[in-house]
Amino acid sequence: MKIDAYDTATLGGRANRALSGDNQSAGRQTLSSRQSDTAAPAAKPGATDGASVDAGPIFTVGWGDSKSALSATHLSTLTAAGMVAADADFGKLQFGLGDLFVESSLAVMGLHDAARASALADFQSSNSIAPVVEGYVAIDATALDGNGAALLAQLEALGFEGGIAYGALVGGYIPLSAIDDLAALANLNFARPAYSMASAGSVQSQNVFSGNADLVQNHYGLDGSGVKIGFISDSFNTATLTTTGAALTIHYAQDVASGDLPAGVEVLLDSTLAQNRDEGRAMMQLAHDIAPGATLSFHTAQGGQAVFAAGIQALADAGAHIIVDDIIYFAEPMFQDGIIAQAVDAVTTGGVQYFSSAGNQAQRSYESVFRDSGETFTANGITYRLHDFDPGAGIDSTQLMSQTGSVIYDLQWAQSFFSASGVGGNSDLALIFRQTNGTVITIIDSNNINADALELAQLNGNGSFTLSIGVDPVGTNPTFIKYVTFGGTWSASEYATNSSTSFGHSNAAGAIGVAAADWFNTPAFGQTPPLGENFTSRGGQQIYFDTDGNALATPETRTTVDITMADGGNNTFFGSDISSDLDTLPNFYGTSAAAPNAAAIAALLLQAAPNATPAQIQAALETTAIDIQALATGRPTHNIGVLTGTGYDIDTGWGLIQADAALEALIGARATAVGETTQVRENVTVSGNLIANDIVASGGQSAVVRSVNGDVITFGTPITLPSGALLTVNSDGTYTYDPNHKFDYLIKNTLAIQLGAANGYVPDTFTYGLVGGSTATVTVMVRGLEGPGDELHGNGANNVITGTTANDIFNLSQGGDDTVSGLVGNDLFYFGAAMTAADRVNGGGHTDTLVLQGNYSAGLTFAATSLVSIERINLLSGSDTSFRDTAGNSYSYVITTVDGNVASGAQLIVDAKPLGATETLNFDGSAETNGTFVLRGGEGNDTMVGGQGNDQFAGRGGADIFRFFADSGQDLITDFLSGTDRIDLSQRGFLDYQAVIDATQNVGGNAVIDLGGGDLVTLRGVTKAQLQSGDFIYASPAAQGAAAGDLLMGSGGWGGDLFLAPVGSGTTGHDNLVFDTGGFASHWMADTAPDQWTDWQIGLQRHDIHLF
Repeated sequence: MKIDAYDTATLGGRANRALSGDNQSAGRQTLSSRQSDTAAPAAKPGATDGASVDAGPIFTVGWGDSKSALSATHLSTLTAAGMVAADADFGKLQFGLGDLFVESSLAVMGLHDAARASALADFQSSNSIAPVVEGYVAIDATALDGNGAALLAQLEALGFEGGIAYGALVGGYIPLSAIDDLAALANLNFARPAYSMASAGSVQSQNVFSGNADLVQNHYGLDGSGVKIGFISDSFNTATLTTTGAALTIHYAQDVASGDLPAGVEVLLDSTLAQNRDEGRAMMQLAHDIAPGATLSFHTAQGGQAVFAAGIQALADAGAHIIVDDIIYFAEPMFQDGIIAQAVDAVTTGGVQYFSSAGNQAQRSYESVFRDSGETFTANGITYRLHDFDPGAGIDSTQLMSQTGSVIYDLQWAQSFFSASGVGGNSDLALIFRQTNGTVITIIDSNNINADALELAQLNGNGSFTLSIGVDPVGTNPTFIKYVTFGGTWSASEYATNSSTSFGHSNAAGAIGVAAADWFNTPAFGQTPPLGENFTSRGGQQIYFDTDGNALATPETRTTVDITMADGGNNTFFGSDISSDLDTLPNFYGTSAAAPNAAAIAALLLQAAPNATPAQIQAALETTAIDIQALATGRPTHNIGVLTGTGYDIDTGWGLIQADAALEALIGARATAVGETTQVRENVTVSGNLIANDIVASGGQSAVVRSVNGDVITFGTPITLPSGALLTVNSDGTYTYDPNHKFDYLIKNTLAIQLGAANGYVPDTFTYGLVGGSTATVTVMVRGLEGPGDELHGNGANNVITGTTANDIFNLSQGGDDTVSGLVGNDLFYFGAAMTAADRVNGGGHTDTLVLQGNYSAGLTFAATSLVSIERINLLSGSDTSFRDTAGNSYSYVITTVDGNVASGAQLIVDAKPLGATETLNFDGSAETNGTFVLRGGEGNDTMVGGQGNDQFAGRGGADIFRFFADSGQDLITDFLSGTDRIDLSQRGFLDYQAVIDATQNVGGNAVIDLGGGDLVTLRGVTKAQLQSGDFIYASPAAQGAAAGDLLMGSGGWGGDLFLAPVGSGTTGHDNLVFDTGGFASHWMADTAPDQWTDWQIGLQRHDIHLF
């Protein structure tokens, strides 16, 4: 029924939004204000909306259509102002398009032309998802005669921009001020706003790992080079706000600078709609992580279905091998392939692979054969025949449901779409929303005869209500009906069918519909088998009509959804961060994220097999996918006819795709690497062939070497192995191995057996990897020869090794309690970090050296047998690699000798000069009675204590401490730095600086400190006048008791503490003399009046003397 705006006092064919002066700011009114024309139905038994009836409706209508009228006041007002075209037929304008005209016209009424144009450019509709931008609205318009090109020419005369014709459908942007002229076009069948939705959720991408794309990248060297991927979404680089509503600060230029996208992305057409969030660019970021070498192109889907369909063809014409999208138009047919699905099939027939997000609607749908309940509902002069929701013997013409937020209801029935085929339907249906008490919320009823079998509504609010589906008597009853809901939250309280929700072009025969699984619910992150997202749309939508509008003999059930891919990965700007990962980057959720990940994996496959057809790539992905048997909520996936089980299901398709397995299915099984062992002398280069014994399956991949020890190789270029040997690999798998003098320390095996050493030969190993990822280890047994540089090695056991009469090098760094003898010669004993008191080293004659290299900060105290006839200890830095230690370490040493480690009259040099600024030496030689030390620190803060002989100290760098006990001998400090280094005299009774100065004199330009008892400390190059108070550590004053029961405590230290309880002054009694912290030697405790045995003393360490 079409209503002429000038023959009636009402404006038909629009959403029921009465924009009177009283509610103009809100812009919304429900049909509850027109109950005089409406039969009052009974309330739903047992239903409650959570609000009292007296409170009024709890729902408002976002947009829709009703054959009821808007207020005549607005029409007459606009007509009187000359703002309505004389021949406008607003019945042709569907789903709120007429409302946009009325709302925008009222907003600028009375303004002069320039101000009006400016106001329209800034106009913001109360319809929050209306595709309005700068005074234009995106529409889909259908030519009555099927000639979209001719209609486009007429629209362009009205100021239509960005117009594209595709069959009978035209998409583009009409000025808001020209909507009434649009309604006056004789060749216009109907027009509606181009409402669409992306399949994004609310929130180097983890998806690279979930689909094993990393294995294909690493093992095959694939990055998508040579493959072009086309992306279709809302926008690429025009958004101003993020998905959370904040100002967007990361744009394409920032993506290029950060490496998240390449320079030179091709943009065929972008969109500037206010709702845009640059989701297309976020999709590209995900795909670029997986296929960083692929060429990227973009075309917006915004502007109507014709723009979308034309964009598919434009990307194909621009050379795209793969196209992926994440947009659904609500007006796409469910039971027929619309123009977007037809465009998909056209390019896939031409060899393009097409991926589409399956959607995020879970099972939010209802479908049924239409059953006439025999009940009717009358409103606005129309008596609707109502559908019976009860599939049993009962009759129920309402369905109880609930929602929160803003929900879109997409009702369709199994009749041909005029916009898809030029053949319209013969039924006219309506959505009737009522409160649970029967009060009408709204009736959505556009003109469907010879048009599209479609009704759309947006309902805003929270609570329960009922839905009836009515048939206008102007048309016949449909055979099959279905609705899908979008947005907010929604559930049916009764008669739920949980049917398919993935429809439109993602259900096209040539499309691959992609479901989603959260990345952390995949095997790569510990979840086996993987779990699908609980929101991913259900497939299984049936097709009833061909593209010419002819009914199929049997409805076709498409096996879409096809596959699943991970979502939720990182990008730089789209979505919100989640707590499941450890970073702060936004996570992109939804099948909008899953689809580009799948497309990027296909790009890797196509690079490896450039002649593969889309069908072959799809088969490879599907046949190797990991089966998904449940969604993240624990609900089982729905196999056709079965609620559990394995194989294809309509929720997640064939399962989670795996790039590596799919590639093998496409190009053949990978070759298997087989290891080998070979031998070589330490001074000989050996040749071989790595792939000679590898296993190649029939029809499988050839064996091609790709990596050594995990690193991709360059054929013909020498590789330095960890051992230092050189390996060169050629493209045919042949190789040469050069020991490179790194094994000159080896000895002849016969000599090794004779001496007890373990290094007659040593294995050197490397691992090579084939293209495809198979790896194997090659072992080269390097055998020794007698010659310069030979070493005698242990093997980690308790080795007993005897050297030769030559200058031997012993390497005992392998561990074990070793016993080694150097015999004569200048021998070197390298223990690395493995020296313990249980090791026994006898240097024999000549000058022998012990070398330590490791972290000895826990302390190493030599036993008497640990060092015999050793003249030197060298301490190596963590940066020293001369004994094949790895560089970059930091080592510190705490070493204590015992009396006997230095022979009587002998000297032991302890050299820490190689140590860096962060490495330290703490050496205690105080137990030595008849030998001497030469102690050399490093660049760190060292502490050194000599023995009773005449020792030499050199602190070198750092703030060093030189500590002296009783009987320390006449010692020399060669490089004392006043103001930095310190001399510890706390054990020698010096209480303050004056006492030290009094005991110091200059001798030959050197300060000499007399410690008493014949002990001296000479400071070379330092005079008495240069000394400072802070250069010394002093003794603490003696503690004295004052009364009975005193507890006398000293801070202790290295020895020499005196605790005295003298006679008198109340010092008799139960005195407790406690040396608590102890030191190394000579603590004196004296009670001069011990009156009872209850006096007690505690001394720690050794040489504590108690006097009573």
